[in-house]
Amino acid sequence: MALTNEQYDQILREYEIRRRDNEIKSAENRAGLEEGFPKLKELEDRLSRLYISGLMKDLDGEGRNAEETEKEAAAIKKEIHDMLDEQGFSEGDLEPICDCYDCHDTGFIIGEDGIKTKCHCFKARELELLYENSHLGEQVKRCNFDNVSYEGREGEDLESLKRAVSKAKDFAENFGKDFRNIIFYGTVGTGKSFLSYCISDVLLKSHRSVIYMSANDLFDRIGDISFRMNEIGERNAAYRELTDCDLLVIDDLGTELTNAFTESELFALLNGRLLNRRSTIISTNLDLSDIRDRYSDRVFSRLAGDYEFVKLVGKDFRFIRRENA
Repeated sequence: MALTNEQYDQILREYEIRRRDNEIKSAENRAGLEEGFPKLKELEDRLSRLYISGLMKDLDGEGRNAEETEKEAAAIKKEIHDMLDEQGFSEGDLEPICDCYDCHDTGFIIGEDGIKTKCHCFKARELELLYENSHLGEQVKRCNFDNVSYEGREGEDLESLKRAVSKAKDFAENFGKDFRNIIFYGTVGTGKSFLSYCISDVLLKSHRSVIYMSANDLFDRIGDISFRMNEIGERNAAYRELTDCDLLVIDDLGTELTNAFTESELFALLNGRLLNRRSTIISTNLDLSDIRDRYSDRVFSRLAGDYEFVKLVGKDFRFIRRENA
């Protein structure tokens, strides 16, 4: 899964609007040139009749000297060129306007083998939309594996971070090859959220769908879906975003208000994603005993049985960076 059907259709609608707008601009440009150069339309009509006449004679079997046709066409084209050039225009001003001339604003390119593939502009918009819908904001642009720093770490703190980075890289590199889930846990500021960002960055760049939400925001969102959306179709589509995305990241689990509703919804979400083999990453400041005490047995059972626990220890890395700045 990458884009949802709704997101895919959104991009196609954007291309349709773009083509329509550019068709209007092209028509306005041509109308302006024809008004400024009355002879332009006459010359273009002559060129069109010349090619049609040659084609019809070929179909009738009469034939026509191709060299003569091209010679006459070249003379007409030169006259058009000279007329436009004299006033600072070119034949390009007569061409249809496109934002992308590789696909002519269709979003797709048909290769020599006849196979239709996404244009680079479609892929760029797809990636942009995936980032927009991930809830990652600007953080993911700074938090990636290229920016991992071990500065200020030593001893067990350093080894803990190195192990966690190795686990995170392996998770990202082998995503889709095997089904895995991770819980990053440990004290505040040790790099749990940072590594979740790093993994998300890799997956988004490979056009995987990622949703990243704090536990508070997640349960607020589920509450909105459950109690404040009136349309069944709208509720189903919103919930599918959480259950069907390639990767769901739940940040700061344990900071939400725990009650019967959040317990039930957390189990349903985790269980549904496990059944559908959709990966989930959880980060939390809770230790294992806190997780066991805070959540129901069935929630803890899912976490203990289907998630890899990766512990990070040490001082608050954000303060270390501030001290060394």
